[in-house]
Amino acid sequence: MAFSKGYAGKVLRVNLSNQKISVEQLNERLATLFIGGRGLGAKLLFDEVKAGVDPLSEDNKLYFLTGPLAGTTSQASSRWMVVTKSPLSGTIIRSTGGADFGHELKSTGFDLIVIEGKAEKPTTLCIRDDKVEFKDASHIWGKEIDTETIQEILRRELGDEKMQIACVGTAGENGTLFASILSARRSASRGGVGTVMGSKNLKAIAVRGTAKTEVADKKKLNEITKQIVAEAIKTPMYEGFSHLGTPGATALMHEMGMHPAKNFQIGQLDDFSGLTPDKLQQIFVKDEGCCSCFIHCGSVFHVKEGLYKGDPVVAPEYETMWSFGANLSNTDLGFIVAANKVCDDFGVDTISAGSIIAFAMELYEKGILSKADLDGIDLTWGNHQEAYRLLMKIVQRKGIGSILALGTKRAAEQIGKGAAKYAMQVKGLEIPGYELRGAKAHGLNIATSNIGASHMTGYCTHELFGVPQPIDRFSVDGKGSLTKSIQDITATYDSLVICGFPTTFGWMVPETCARLLSAATGIEEFSDVNQLIKAGERIYTIERAFNVREGFARKDDYAPERFIKEPIPNGPCKGQVFENEVLLDDYYQARGWDVKTGIPTKEKMEELGLKSAAEELKKMGKM
Repeated sequence: MAFSKGYAGKVLRVNLSNQKISVEQLNERLATLFIGGRGLGAKLLFDEVKAGVDPLSEDNKLYFLTGPLAGTTSQASSRWMVVTKSPLSGTIIRSTGGADFGHELKSTGFDLIVIEGKAEKPTTLCIRDDKVEFKDASHIWGKEIDTETIQEILRRELGDEKMQIACVGTAGENGTLFASILSARRSASRGGVGTVMGSKNLKAIAVRGTAKTEVADKKKLNEITKQIVAEAIKTPMYEGFSHLGTPGATALMHEMGMHPAKNFQIGQLDDFSGLTPDKLQQIFVKDEGCCSCFIHCGSVFHVKEGLYKGDPVVAPEYETMWSFGANLSNTDLGFIVAANKVCDDFGVDTISAGSIIAFAMELYEKGILSKADLDGIDLTWGNHQEAYRLLMKIVQRKGIGSILALGTKRAAEQIGKGAAKYAMQVKGLEIPGYELRGAKAHGLNIATSNIGASHMTGYCTHELFGVPQPIDRFSVDGKGSLTKSIQDITATYDSLVICGFPTTFGWMVPETCARLLSAATGIEEFSDVNQLIKAGERIYTIERAFNVREGFARKDDYAPERFIKEPIPNGPCKGQVFENEVLLDDYYQARGWDVKTGIPTKEKMEELGLKSAAEELKKMGKM
């Protein structure tokens, strides 16, 4: 394998405890089997982080990764991935970010950075090509400086306006368990990756490089890329998502009854008028995009009047529209934009943040939390002003906010009084803005996702958009095998570190990715689409093996009781429940895992080339 093609071929290992660095060659065999990004991160985490490690201890590791298409002309392929053990769920976690950081990281000549140990004091890691420096970050630690300003300060201090920076905000410093990592105005958010970074006293990573990514067949790569773009821009999905981005899907999900409200108590809001596309258009300023991406799905919004008027800010994504909108029974768009900005400024996941407020609202409604418990906040449904007050307490970890900053699962354990029943989470990660009872494969993915409740580990467009073909979303038939196949190919896409849009909407299908990867790397195995799909299954299974080693099994692949026992009371999905048991049986059979335990069998793991991982699980008595 020639790592001069596609791959940079080098790994930067950084020990924060003793400020030692080492440069290693990327393992050729691992790159072939696990591709990059998510796959390499999962394999390295399994091999290098021992079972039972405290996610916030020095022994946990943090991996920043790119893919073999980063830095090439391939579109939407220069994103970056963070892999670690989650402090929120205790599972493996992977979170991805956009903007220009991934491209610049690859330009330093490294495919990935391994962060080990814990710095003695707040530190910024500065990487200029192969020169690595540790900079004191004490002056920007503990000051409640917003993440955008932090990046501006560091660029000035480092003397380079083009330096790309990934940093944590105040929430990453104070131990909020769902803290994110921000670069420009894009973030890797889910599962507390920013919390792990903050626990290591690592304030930021700054990267700048001059290395060029060489490819095996530049002409072929460019031709494939041009064809992808030419075909994609003709589709209705492109027209919809290249303007307004994901917030434009809010109305569609509402119409389908897939945009749940009031902490998943009801299928849709009665009055949705404040969140329609025409309302979004009224505050729209401009489109923006990530490095080397033709979709430019990002938007800038400007709320010019009302309680939340302010400067133009990056627009909330669909999930944020839901978490601070329908989930709180709120239709004030200004509040949603303002809440999104608070989350970006302090560095927290908007899905978890909004979900925790909805959780607290229901506890208030049920009498489990009183106004006194909430530090005088009158947390009634739709009361966005009080929700804003609570959000500030959460990100600052003040009063009741210190408990809610632990996430719904741990907060419920501390609150007691039956609060756990109202925590809408799977494996400790808050459920995103889709009604599990209204789309069974999509719901099954969220229930079985290796990182906890994530929609982006197996997004079922068949059920939600009728792409590549529509299917009955209420039926359970065949949903196990469908979910498996989507999860596996998504793992492949994530290991290429390709954006979810071109893959979700069919602009980059497995066959296309095989052609892109073959042209970029020249590696023969990557030209076989079946090998790529098998790699996805291998990656998904090593992630599962990591979780099994941590004590996870079938018992953890369940939606909250509400979804299983309470039929949706209104909307197009009225009467639906989530048939968890039936769906799990079908899913495990499709995967070739033990149906009773949900643990991969020794035979399946050996088939996928994971013999050593299987032997470790067997020694531990896990299989």
